[in-house]
Amino acid sequence: ARTNITRLLACDPDQLRTFQGLKIGPTFVHKNLRFGGHPSVKELGYPSYNKPGSIVYWMNEAQPQEEFVAFLDTDMLLRVPLDPTKLGAARGVVVSAEYNYLIGTRPPFASRFLHADEVPLSAACGGFHVFHREDLREIAPLWIEATAEAQLTQHTHAY
Repeated sequence: ARTNITRLLACDPDQLRTFQGLKIGPTFVHKNLRFGGHPSVKELGYPSYNKPGSIVYWMNEAQPQEEFVAFLDTDMLLRVPLDPTKLGAARGVVVSAEYNYLIGTRPPFASRFLHADEVPLSAACGGFHVFHREDLREIAPLWIEATAEAQLTQHTHAY
């Protein structure tokens, strides 16, 4: 079955006026959280708020009806159809790609966000994530909060 693809774009009105490429496909535009605008954003200039922020704004405003949502990094391409069920995605189960070079999934960093018995279950993953819609609705606000906490304390804890 065909599904929708929507690009999520963090962009301020001034940036949007000169943005090239809006016509390449459906685009959901929201406020750039790098400059504040969300209760969890405690400092300015950190662009990583936009990934979870995009999801929060899009989920709240677009109200997607698809059971699964695939979230791809901007440098990812789909070469074959993506079937969430065949990949193993389900309510409570997110599918992603292994990214062994990522930091932050081992103690002591991961211990700041997870219970001790959960730390061994964490995995370095990225590139794409396939979520059940309702899981994503629950996760995204927590993702912004965790991003804020990680950014504010990045220099006080080793990765």
